[in-house]
Amino acid sequence: MKKIISYQLLVVALFGLVLYPIWGQEAAVSGVIGGLCYAVPTAIAVLLLNLFSQSPLLSYAGFLMAEGLKIALATVMLLLIMFFFHSQIMWLPFIIGLFLASHIVFIVFWKLNHGE
Repeated sequence: MKKIISYQLLVVALFGLVLYPIWGQEAAVSGVIGGLCYAVPTAIAVLLLNLFSQSPLLSYAGFLMAEGLKIALATVMLLLIMFFFHSQIMWLPFIIGLFLASHIVFIVFWKLNHGE
């Protein structure tokens, strides 16, 4: 799980670096913020999973709590950004950054299952 977080942060940072010379600072910041709206709740969920990983029963409950918390935190972060910064955010880079961070999980699991 720590590998997923590091990949998410790496992809979000690279996305911001690619956007900066093409669309400018506002797009780069928007893309990074979009990615962080998913990466930060994922990191918190992984920390929670590590706390509950000692026993099978606690790890099951911890997984449910961590996923619920991740969804709630991501939703709250998105709503706060939409409410307070809607005029400063470039929405296309924001959504692409969010999409990239969320889909890194699928790429990592696919790579683990297919051994490539």
